[in-house]
Amino acid sequence: MSQEQPIPFSVFKPSDNRTSQQAPSRPALILFFILAFGLSWLFWLIPILAARGLFHLASPFWFLIIGAFGPLVASFLVTCWKGGVTALLQFIGRGLRYQIGIQYLPVIFLLIPIVTALAYWLSTLSSGEQFSISASLQEILLTFAFLFFLGGSLQEEFGWAFAIDGLGRGRNRLAAASLLGVIWGVWHLPLFFIPGTAQSVMPFWIFCIATVAARILFVWIYSRTNQSILATLLFHTSFNLSLNLFPIIPRLQAGDQLPFLYLAILLALAAIGPAILLYRSREQLKTQPRMHANRRE
Repeated sequence: MSQEQPIPFSVFKPSDNRTSQQAPSRPALILFFILAFGLSWLFWLIPILAARGLFHLASPFWFLIIGAFGPLVASFLVTCWKGGVTALLQFIGRGLRYQIGIQYLPVIFLLIPIVTALAYWLSTLSSGEQFSISASLQEILLTFAFLFFLGGSLQEEFGWAFAIDGLGRGRNRLAAASLLGVIWGVWHLPLFFIPGTAQSVMPFWIFCIATVAARILFVWIYSRTNQSILATLLFHTSFNLSLNLFPIIPRLQAGDQLPFLYLAILLALAAIGPAILLYRSREQLKTQPRMHANRRE
């Protein structure tokens, strides 16, 4: 039985090499992106066409919700195709990997709310608006539950975990995280053309700054928690909850881009430390070379 040797300052070394994942091959990764973008954009195209007057659509809500499942469905399909049911069950199990480490819980649950609150507070200095939060604890908990299952977290993070496993093979982690941040931003592109969405009132370039900075944080958390998808699910939910707690989006809808710009800048500043550590970490994600060992013929 092999024994793991401790490394004094291996900031991104998973705590248990026995749970290392098989990295998707390049063809599997390409297929994932084709499916993820194709499925999401197909459903999101319907509200776009309806908004252009081609047909009547009472509400785009369910098309937006279902479309967001593209990365999840794509990761499940490609994992099952390449590795079979066993690989799929192992992949799903990472969403239940609750041994995150108590020292990372403040980052997961508090970092983005603090950053968002600071961005909102800075914007009130120039607007004269009073800084306040009106949501009750019950409303916060219910909103958190909704956002976890239908607000982007569950729909996306299995897919982006699959993607970073593949992008991290043969690349420095900072490069992989930054590339995925750009891809993540572009994946949202159709939402910018659907009236009523948060993205429809956001400048795309600011949004991409936010997605790259945020994805660096996601990858740092993912690496530090033994590739726990549950950790990124919770972090994503905390992110979206923060945008609901503080009126960043309503200010955007009113034509004030300053709060969101502050948020993007503060996210970039918060990501500097993890980015440096990702760059210094010469390890790739702890993945096996290819994802075909359990492939069924």
